[in-house]
Amino acid sequence: MSQHVSETCNEGNGYWLPITEYSVKSGMSLSTIRRKIKSNSISYRLEKGKYLILFAKKEQTMQPVEPTPKATPISISNRNHQEIVRMPRLTTHEEKRESIVRFEQDDAAFHMVTDAYEHALHEKSERIKLLENRNKELEDRLNELRLLVQVLEEKYEVRY
Repeated sequence: MSQHVSETCNEGNGYWLPITEYSVKSGMSLSTIRRKIKSNSISYRLEKGKYLILFAKKEQTMQPVEPTPKATPISISNRNHQEIVRMPRLTTHEEKRESIVRFEQDDAAFHMVTDAYEHALHEKSERIKLLENRNKELEDRLNELRLLVQVLEEKYEVRY
């Protein structure tokens, strides 16, 4: 698998994000991002087995997606058929503001969940280190007991 050369990325234009966070911020699906990584058409780097995508500053200024205009039905007669045509209704300033507030709340919630997940990972990592140390201590003790058994067996054989 080819790996993207990080020297070609101008990090001054943005910052590195995990795939899921990049997906949320850019609105791009995870499968599309993975295809772009595979085709080397997106700035990425592999760090500790995880892909990080360069989130450009021009993308940071993205406005939240406005809700789709609501439609109001009106009747138009067409050769003895009644057709219902949906005409888009313009969104109000208040609806746009609510959309932005919702976007900011979702972003804050996403970061809160991300922070909690990273905290849990850190705790798990610390627990793994403690268990590895305990495992090493037990292995050392087992080796000492094996040596003691060997010495006693030799001593026992010498007597008889």
